[in-house]
Amino acid sequence: MNVTLSIWAITIGLILLLVTIDLLTASRKPREIKFREATVWTLFYIAIAVGFGLWVLNYFGPSTVLNSSQPI
Repeated sequence: MNVTLSIWAITIGLILLLVTIDLLTASRKPREIKFREATVWTLFYIAIAVGFGLWVLNYFGPSTVLNSSQPI
């Protein structure tokens, strides 16, 4: 698997963006988080993870995804 520097930069940038958005929205108004809101945020992050996995599958192919013991 050949991961270019631009792919690493985009991935790290998106992770930092997600953390920043999460911190800004969570600290905007400190309050009790309701079950529904926690569920929505959890489903959002699960969807992000699944989307990233599907992108890796599409970009690098199934042999890379299925053979996770292969060094990067």
